Amino acid sequence: MDTAMYLSRLGLPPSLLGSAPSLDLLCQLQQAHLATIPFENLSVHIPVNSDSPDDRIPLRKGPLPVLSLDSLFQKLILSKRGGFCFELNTLFHALLEAFGFTATLSPAFGSTDTGFKSFIGHVVILVLLPQDKSWWMVDVGWGGGGSTCPLKQEEGLEGRGLGGEKFRIQSIEDDLNCLQGNWVVERFEDDEWEQMCRFGNHCTASDLEETCYLASTSPVRGQPRGIGMYLSDGVGGRITFYASGKDPVDGVFLENETVPVGVFSRWRLDSATDQFNCVKVERIEVSTLSSSKTVWLTEFGIEI
Repeated sequence: MDTAMYLSRLGLPPSLLGSAPSLDLLCQLQQAHLATIPFENLSVHIPVNSDSPDDRIPLRKGPLPVLSLDSLFQKLILSKRGGFCFELNTLFHALLEAFGFTATLSPAFGSTDTGFKSFIGHVVILVLLPQDKSWWMVDVGWGGGGSTCPLKQEEGLEGRGLGGEKFRIQSIEDDLNCLQGNWVVERFEDDEWEQMCRFGNHCTASDLEETCYLASTSPVRGQPRGIGMYLSDGVGGRITFYASGKDPVDGVFLENETVPVGVFSRWRLDSATDQFNCVKVERIEVSTLSSSKTVWLTEFGIEI
C-alpha cells in the first residue's frame, strides 16, 4: 500500500510519514478521513455500466464488494470513491498499521429498542497506544452520526466530536460478552445517552468477508435498504444523500429495483448545544440518475 498516496487523498502532508504513533496522530488521521472519504454504498446499488435507459435511480444492482486491500486501495484512494463501514475501516486499519499503530478490527452489533442485533452489522477499530498501553476505539465507517474522535475504552470517559458533541464508552456484562464483546458506544442526544453499537472482540478482515457479503445483499442487514451517503465538513456539520428502498406508503421494500427520489441535505452544527444535533440548512430532491450523479460529483467528489 502506498501510504504517501493515501495521505495525499486525505489532504495530509507526506511529512507525517515519520510520525510515531500517538493519540494526536490518531485524531488527525481519523478526522481527515471523515472529511475527505465519504461513507457511501453506491457500489451496492449502481451497476458498473451505470447508465439507466429511463434515467431512474437503480437499487440493488451493483457488484459484490471485495475486502482485499488492493481492491479497497484502488476504489477509495486511486478511484477517489467512498465505501461503507467494512470497506472504510478495513482500509483505515491498514493505514494505522503502516504508521506503526498496534490495531485490530472488532465486529460490532447495532442497538435496537430491546438490546442489540444478533448479527454483525458494523466494524470498528481498536488501537493500543504505546504511551500508556491504553486501548481506544476509532471509527471512520459509521454512516452518519458516529464518533468523530477516538474513544478510550474506559468506563464512562467522555469524548468530544468535531463539533463538541459528546460520546462515551460503557462496559456491559451479560451472557453475550463472549459473542458480542463487552463495550458499548453511546451518543448524547435528546438529553440522554443513546446506545449505538456493541463491540470488543477482535477479528481480521478475512473474518468479515461473509458478513460483508450479507450486508451487501440482505435488506435485513443494512446496505440494500437504500442509498446512503455521508461526509463530515470537519467542523461538526455534514452533507448527506439518501434514497430509501422502501415504499413510502406501506414501508415494504421496493421490488422494481429503482427508487423514485433521492434527497441531498446539508447540515450545520448547532453550536448552542453539546448534544449530537445539526440544523438542516439545505434540502434538494432529485428524481433521476443523471441529476443524482451531478450531486454525487459536485458535493461528495464521487464520479460514477
